[in-house]
Amino acid sequence: VELKSLFKEKSYESVFTVPNIITFSGIVAIGFYTYGFLASSRWLLGIMLFLAGLSDLLDGEVARRLKQKTRIGEFLDPLRDRLLLLAVLANIFYIAGIKCIFWGGIMVVYELLIVLCNLILLPPQKRKVHLVGKLRQAAHLLLAGLVVLNFYFRDIIFGITNINFNFPPDLALPLMAACSFVALFFYVFSAKIIDNKIISHHKG
Repeated sequence: VELKSLFKEKSYESVFTVPNIITFSGIVAIGFYTYGFLASSRWLLGIMLFLAGLSDLLDGEVARRLKQKTRIGEFLDPLRDRLLLLAVLANIFYIAGIKCIFWGGIMVVYELLIVLCNLILLPPQKRKVHLVGKLRQAAHLLLAGLVVLNFYFRDIIFGITNINFNFPPDLALPLMAACSFVALFFYVFSAKIIDNKIISHHKG
C-alpha cells in the first residue's frame, strides 16, 4: 500500500516523491563519478556519468506525469545540474590541464549569469525549467560524454569499430561555452518579455 502511495499525486510541500528520489540518486551518482575519475576507474565514471545524465532526463518528466512537483524538487534539480556541470568541468581539467581554463572560466561566468538572471530578473511565479535550459544541459552532457569516450574508452572504440575516435577537450569546451551563451541570451530575452508584460499589465 505504501509503495502504491509513492506514485500518487503529491502536495507541493512533499519530500519523499519519485522524482525527488531520482534527482537525489543523480546527485549520489555525481559523487561516484567524481571519485571515478580521481581514482582513474573508467568504468565507474562512465556508468555514473550516464546515470547522472539519465536522472536529469527523467525527473522532470516523472514529476509532470505523476503530478509530484515539489518545493524541494525545484531546489534539488538545479543543484544536481550545477554539481554535474562542475564535476564534468573538473574531469575535463583533470584530463586536459590548465590549457582549457579559459573556456571553462567563460562557461562558468555564463552559467552564473543564468542563475542571477533567474533570481533577479524573473519573478518567482515565472521561474520554471525551459526547453532551452534542458537542451543546454543535454548538449553539455553530450559534449562531455564525447570527451570521456575519447580519453577513457578510445581503445575499446577502436577495437570494436577500427575507427580512431578523437574528440579533444579543447574542442568541447568552446562548444559548451557557446551553448551556455545561447541559453543566457534566451533567459535574458524571455525575462525582458515577461517584464514588459508585467509593466503593460500594471499600466492597463
